[in-house]
Parts: sequence; structure tokens; C-alpha cells
Amino acid sequence: MLRRLALDENKTLEAKTLETLLSRLNPTLQELSLKSTFFIKHPFGSGEEFAASADNAKELYGIQSLCMDGVACSQDFLLHLASRFPSLTHFSLGDSAEVYIDDKFGENMARLCPQLKSIDISFLDNMDDESIAGLIRALPRLQKFRAAETMFGDKSLEAIVEDGRDLSILDINTTYVTHSSGVQRLLERSGALTKLDAWELSVNVPEMMSEAYRTRVSSTESGAVGVEDSIVASATTLHSRASMLTPGGISGEHTRGVWGCTGLESLVLGVDYSTDDLTEQECKLYPPSKARHFIYEQISRLTNLRYLAVGGAVLRGNDEDSFQEDEDSEDQDDNDDEEDEDWTPSTDKSSVAKLQKKMAKLEVIDQDSNSLWIEFSLRSGLAILAPLKELRCLSVNQGAHAIGVREVEWMCQNWPRLRSIEGLYEDDAEEAVAWLRKHRPDIELEDDD
Repeated sequence: MLRRLALDENKTLEAKTLETLLSRLNPTLQELSLKSTFFIKHPFGSGEEFAASADNAKELYGIQSLCMDGVACSQDFLLHLASRFPSLTHFSLGDSAEVYIDDKFGENMARLCPQLKSIDISFLDNMDDESIAGLIRALPRLQKFRAAETMFGDKSLEAIVEDGRDLSILDINTTYVTHSSGVQRLLERSGALTKLDAWELSVNVPEMMSEAYRTRVSSTESGAVGVEDSIVASATTLHSRASMLTPGGISGEHTRGVWGCTGLESLVLGVDYSTDDLTEQECKLYPPSKARHFIYEQISRLTNLRYLAVGGAVLRGNDEDSFQEDEDSEDQDDNDDEEDEDWTPSTDKSSVAKLQKKMAKLEVIDQDSNSLWIEFSLRSGLAILAPLKELRCLSVNQGAHAIGVREVEWMCQNWPRLRSIEGLYEDDAEEAVAWLRKHRPDIELEDDD
């Protein structure tokens, strides 16, 4: 009744031996692992014996999961091998530096293994963006796709958006996606997603907002008569108009601009704010305070979240002067803190709406100060995230935060299932850590043993 067979790092296995093993185990065997096997020089790795094409009269096996991580072999070998496993649903080819994959690979794999639903090509060096996109398009039933630290780029992302409607798990950590508008479309349309890891992408929030609100204009058009003439220059007014377009505000389009992946249980997203590729019009449309509110508001809709890690670097400017602290901004922050004392943490929807209204009126000049970005402070809009009742873990490891005692008190009141805060260190949040250790020792911190 053996279900899994691992022959990892094997240097002596011959084709006849493998054939005999699989033949005897065929009725029950479902998983086969051949990690770190160098098939190019391997006794049975020529592709002429065991890995025969489907045209030859070879026995077919009921293997459903095939792990080939760290292998060294040819593309033909992989395809010949796949022809023996027509029931394959999961295929892993991660960290295989010696495998060169072309844009026809996906089409051939889909033909040989029509039931494939899970692919892992993480750390695969020699598969370009176009080939990855071809693989995705060839597998419309794809449910899990892991491509961390690969050449997954804008073409692959577009393929996911257009053809990956059943995708539930996506790992594109540290890849080559540059169009933040594509990430916005992914979050709008991928209703089946339950887990997304998109760290190290530097997703530019103003570009996401331009996509959501249909205001994206190229820099060459920024002075032309047309689209801009229909948009008021005031950032507050423009944001108000754009907000009306979000939840089904346009006839014939459902939830345009609203993240539709409401089933997400784990979200890891690196966000950034940069004006480098924005027109002057867009800079006025989407100042940092509005961009921050946009992220908080979108996340607040993901009420099934168990794990949340979102953040990025401090705000960037176009020159060194942009990083000088603005005294007026500091005075404004002090005033906001005084007002915060009246903001009683509550799960009541009217209280959240009241806070959102307060946030919309804040005149925060983030462009001229070295302000924190997604800081998870009440001042910046933390209370908007009150609907995340299922949250178990908040990670602030990768971004700057401003979490103090008031913030952790709020989290404990509003996130009843919270059990861990990653990245909250005693060195930079001494009082908050002390409060948690005294009042909520059940919440794990990384500094704890």
C-alpha cells in the first residue's frame, strides 16, 4: 500500500530497476520524488529507456505527483517522462539550473498530462517570461502556481489574470513584474485566490489606483487636451470622483477597482509609493495619504485573512530634499495624536465609517516628509482594518511600522483570533512589547523564546 516513493540524489539507479519498482507499486503509488538527480549523466537518464515517448508500447503509471527539484536533464527527457504519467496533477521542477525550457513546453505538458493543476518552478533559472506565460495559458485548470525567484514577469502575470481564474495559490516572490497595474487586475479578478505571496515586487500603489479608477495616462499625454481636461486637478476632488467608480459604479462591470479575492487567507504583498513613472496629474490625484487609505480599505474587504504581511520602504522622493522632515507635518502629527484619544476602538461599522471620514479630511503632506508608509498606526488608518476578525498573524517584518501601546490594545480588542505579531521587536517598540507580555502573553513575539 505504498503511496510515496523518494529516490532523491540517486547516482546508481538503472532504468530496469525503476521500471520494476513502479510496476509492482503501480496500484497504490501516487507520488514519486527524484530530487537532485543528474539525469544527463545518469545510467537511466538518456531518455531512451524508461523515459520513452508515448508512441512506444510502454506501461503507463498512475503517478499523480512528480517532484524533479534540482535535477539536471534535458527538456525532451521531462516530456518523455511525463508521457508515462498521464494522471499527473502536481509537477515540481524547482531549482533546476541545468534544464532549459522553451515556449512550447507548456503546450506539450498539457497534451501529455491534461489533469495538471499544480506547478512549482521556483528558482528555475532558465525559463523566460514568455515561456512561463505559455505554460500558464496551456493549463487553464491550474490551481497552484509557485514561481518564486524566477523570470516570471508582466507577460506571465497577464496570463494569470486572463487564464488563471481557478488559481488558489500563487507565489511570485522576488520576480520581474514591473507593471503594478497588472497586480491590481490580479487582485480584482482572481476570486479563487486563497494565498498570495508577492513580496519584493515593489508594487507601486498610485499605478494600482490609476488602473482601478481608469485614470492611467502616459507621460506624453499629460499636457494634451482630452482625458485630463475631464479630471479636476484637486487631489481630494479627484479621489472622491474616482471612489465612486469602485464597487460596481460603472454599468456592466462588477466591482471595478475593488479587490475581488475575498477568499484570501494569506496575503504577502510588498507595496511602494513612487512618483518616478507618474504624470503630474497622477501625483495630484494620488498623494501618499490617499494611496495608504486605498491599501487599508482594500485589505479591509478580505475578511477571511489569517496571515497578513504588507508593507514597504519609507516614502521615496525624486531628490534628496524630499527626505527632509517637515516641521509643520510633525506638528500636524502631534495634533492628530491628541484627536486619537477620542477614537475608541470598536467593531461597530459606524465607528469605522467615522474614522474613514476623519482620514479623508486629513491634510497630510507626505511628499515633503520622510513619513512612514504602511505603518499600522491608528493615526494612519489602522481602524479601517477592524473587519479582519479571522486574522491570526500580523507580520511587520519587512516594513517600517509605528505600532505602540494604543495600537496593540486596539488589535487585541478588534482581532480576537490574533496569536502572533512578527517583527515587533523590543528594541523599537519597547512599551508595546511590555504591554503584550503583561496582558496578552498568549500572543507570540519573535523576541520571545
